[in-house]
Amino acid sequence: MPEARRTLKIFLALWPPAAARQQLDQLAKQLIAGCQGRAIRPENLHLTLLFIGEVAPSVLPKLGQAVSVVKQPAFHMILDEIRYWKREGIVVAGMQQPPAALLELVQALRQALSTMEIPFDARPFKPHVTLVRNAKCRELPDSMTVIDWEVAQWSLVQSLPTPQGVVYRALTNWLLEPPGP
Repeated sequence: MPEARRTLKIFLALWPPAAARQQLDQLAKQLIAGCQGRAIRPENLHLTLLFIGEVAPSVLPKLGQAVSVVKQPAFHMILDEIRYWKREGIVVAGMQQPPAALLELVQALRQALSTMEIPFDARPFKPHVTLVRNAKCRELPDSMTVIDWEVAQWSLVQSLPTPQGVVYRALTNWLLEPPGP
């Protein structure tokens, strides 16, 4: 295999719990009617915390060491709005008010990677779950059923191309600390 191919495409993410995943999947399928495109497979639904990109497998231990120092309490978040990002051609579930704990987790991960000099995509964080790709929306629903999401862990994820499409595979998971009293 050529050296250029010996990289992994990775990111840090949150996986929705089963009930939230099912609601997100149903919402994605409903949105296809007004937006065409392709619904994200339920097993791939996630919220990206930080995109790292292509790295050599030898970087994974250093990356794991860097982010394992992040200690944050578990938290709750609510997905409560649907947005169409025309330029990207995607429909996403987002939140009107991201919880402070989510923003703190992202900031802590960025700081941990910066300290270890591991490059990552430093664009501003826009918390969302992509529901539909290749979308061309004529209309979106005015509102959505609120989706509750208890966040108890985060993951280092690999994006793997397959003949059936991209598959996301968790390489390592880190538990968040139990919430305080």
